[in-house]
Amino acid sequence: MIERADQLVLEYVSKVADAAHGVLRQDQRLDFVRRLRERIDAERRGAESLAAVQKVLAVFGDPAALVAREVRRLEETQAPPVDDSPTLMASAEAVTRELPAVAPKPPPTARPGPGEIPVPGGRRPSQGMPPGVARFTEEARKTLAGRETGGRLARRRARGGPAVPEGDDLLGLGESGPEEPGARRGRRGRRRGMGGRGRRSMPGAGRGGGDFDDGERGGTGSGGRGSGWRSDAGSILASRPREVVGVVVLAVAGLLVPASLAPIAIFSIPFIVWAVGTVVVLSCPGWEVGDKVLGVAAPVLVYAIGGAAVAIARAKGDLGRMLSGFQDVSGSMFIIGTVLGVLWLAYRLFNPPAPFTGRPR
Repeated sequence: MIERADQLVLEYVSKVADAAHGVLRQDQRLDFVRRLRERIDAERRGAESLAAVQKVLAVFGDPAALVAREVRRLEETQAPPVDDSPTLMASAEAVTRELPAVAPKPPPTARPGPGEIPVPGGRRPSQGMPPGVARFTEEARKTLAGRETGGRLARRRARGGPAVPEGDDLLGLGESGPEEPGARRGRRGRRRGMGGRGRRSMPGAGRGGGDFDDGERGGTGSGGRGSGWRSDAGSILASRPREVVGVVVLAVAGLLVPASLAPIAIFSIPFIVWAVGTVVVLSCPGWEVGDKVLGVAAPVLVYAIGGAAVAIARAKGDLGRMLSGFQDVSGSMFIIGTVLGVLWLAYRLFNPPAPFTGRPR
């Protein structure tokens, strides 16, 4: 299972590298692929389930769209080169290039301006660069570039577009350092607000609400939901045949309880079919281990605990009546447990748990 999950990640990273070939420079492409792989590993956090890895890759979206966002991010973050020794006048022009033109003032005649050293004899002082001005000039240039980016985001909000910046910052691939937990929750909330645009639909990923809403299931009404679930069921039948067989075998075990079939040795036919279904389900990679154990153990738990509880309640202290009552209700309890286990496994097949939370997205 671990090898299949790692192979899926390698295939996705390879597709991204192929999409970036010829679009990014070689150093940019290598750096982008490296950061993407690190980000995928961080989102996985050691998850070995194939369904969890598919859900993580679905968050990153289409490789071509990911490369396009990286190109836009590089274009927006490029800063103008800084001269080694700029003059004061050249630096002032670079800092104020985005501001409206100001009418030139007449040159001072008597009093020296800021940063000028008065010279005896009334001569005009030199326009040299005072120490430390170059550093403050560069900080001012960066501040103006940040305001320009903020203005573009404000205009995008005014046009009704997404308020979050596009590029690697959306997926945490930028060079801003490690994320805080609050920032991660805010980023997930913004993705939910975007309605899951730009993501690929993968079998069993993001169903049941959350990031993928009705627009991605084929419509907004009841007909759209029905077609979406039919599409999900078809994809699961095609990609998870062993899981489907295991669920069907467990269901058959419950259906055989009312039938009067001769046991094999000391084992009844429904119990043998349930054991076969248990082996099939436990060998499937489509569920988490806890979900598989709960699904296959539900018939036995309800059979034993539920049957004993009902028998004790009816017996009223009589051991013979308790054993007789247990035999009467044990078959019904096994059927109820089988139904619960099959429904749970089917639910987890359509709604795999989100990584490391245990809750469906």
